[in-house]
Amino acid sequence: MNILAPSPLPLGHFCATLVGSLKMLHIYIKTWCPWCEEALETLDALGCEYTSHDVETEPGAAQQVRLISDQTRVPTMLAEDHVLADFGPEEIAPFLQKYGLLPTGGDA
Repeated sequence: MNILAPSPLPLGHFCATLVGSLKMLHIYIKTWCPWCEEALETLDALGCEYTSHDVETEPGAAQQVRLISDQTRVPTMLAEDHVLADFGPEEIAPFLQKYGLLPTGGDA
C-alpha cells in the first residue's frame, strides 16, 4: 500500500492548496463581472486580506467553485470552511461577522 498516493477526491488537492492560509479569504471572480468588482471593492473597504481567483484564466479555479459551492456563479467566496456563493456586496460584512472573520476596524 502506498500511503503517499494522492487522494482520489479533487477536494484533497484543493484543501492542500489552502494549507497555511486557512484564515485567508479566497474570492472567485470573472474580471469583467460588475458584481465581482463590487465584491472586491467591498473587501478592500473592510480591510480584508484576500486572494482572488479568475475562474476564466486560472487553471482549476472554475472547478474549485463548483467543488466548494455546488454551483458555478461568481462571485463566490471561501472563508475558512464557510462559503458564500453568488452574493451581493451587502452580504459580505454580515457573512464575515457571523464567523468572526471581519477584520478589526472594518466598516461593517
